[in-house]
Amino acid sequence: QTPPPYKQKVMDFESKQQQRVYEEVKKDPEADAENRAVTGDTDDKNLGRCGLFTPKALTMWHAVATVAMAVQTGLLLFYERPVMDIPATVGFPARDAHTGVIASPRVKKIGSVPVADLLALILALSAAGHFATAFTGIVCPKIFESIVVKNQANKLRWIEYALSGAVISMLVAMLAGIYDIILQLLIGASFATCMLIALSIEMLPRELVGKRLPQKPLEIRAGPVALAEENREQLLESQSSSSILTNATNGSIEGKASDMLGRLHPGVRSAGLTLCGVASSVLGTAWFVVLCYLCKGTRNLNESYVDVAFLILTVLYLGIAMNLYLERFCGKYSFAVAEFIYIFLSLIAKSAFAWNIYGGVHGF
Repeated sequence: QTPPPYKQKVMDFESKQQQRVYEEVKKDPEADAENRAVTGDTDDKNLGRCGLFTPKALTMWHAVATVAMAVQTGLLLFYERPVMDIPATVGFPARDAHTGVIASPRVKKIGSVPVADLLALILALSAAGHFATAFTGIVCPKIFESIVVKNQANKLRWIEYALSGAVISMLVAMLAGIYDIILQLLIGASFATCMLIALSIEMLPRELVGKRLPQKPLEIRAGPVALAEENREQLLESQSSSSILTNATNGSIEGKASDMLGRLHPGVRSAGLTLCGVASSVLGTAWFVVLCYLCKGTRNLNESYVDVAFLILTVLYLGIAMNLYLERFCGKYSFAVAEFIYIFLSLIAKSAFAWNIYGGVHGF
């Protein structure tokens, strides 16, 4: 029995759309995997069979990180505090009263900074950031699920990174021999700026910064093409002509929206990559200053922990940058996987950084 003309048109339209999607996936095997990652589909073989990356599991991991950081903070504050103070200075030129020519440099010590307090502050800030996220997941699970699945952007994480990372960068600069407090603040502000730039990148629509615009998961794994012919015919028969016309209209609107997203995609992706370049340049310049002091400073073998701290922090910075790039721009994995990696990096790197300095100061 030949279907009515309006049904036939809708069937032909759906068939062409499904065929186009299947052909794109067939040409590029990575398209389906990237589409799943970009759309936050947890049915991926790396996600659906593993409960590590569900919103509930991520809440648990944030809670574990909170407890671990809080315990370490208490140990640093109350168990054999490292007795080491770093001088804080300011240096302004002394000018001749008559000619105004610089006569001699003048450096003034304005105080000292206890290393133990800075280490405890770093871990306390990290614990507070993980606690805020875990608290949101426990008290308001729907809000946390919208962060992970729908919005795919965690503002609390980047704010905590900006604060704790600034203190870490300043501490490394102090240990390298940079005692000028103004230069220390500049280095800390550079790192905080990079983290806020990363926040702005993560706030961009994930679909528009990836390598390609994703297809809807239902267009690839379901739809009339995937249905049996009898089920599909029953579906069409159960629909009124008005609902079919409405669906056709919606399809036309979706097509126009897709065209608009296609035009926006190159510009938004370029803006995101530009922001990545700006952040890398800012951080690289500040880190180069610290590296100069590390290379020129005279230290004995007992101070090798300073070099190790610099390397740990460099690995942390590179890990954060690579995780953001692979998840956001390349679509290698979903936002939930990236969030787990951020938790792991924060817990391991900051703990190793703190106890490396603790052991170095105590001469272990």
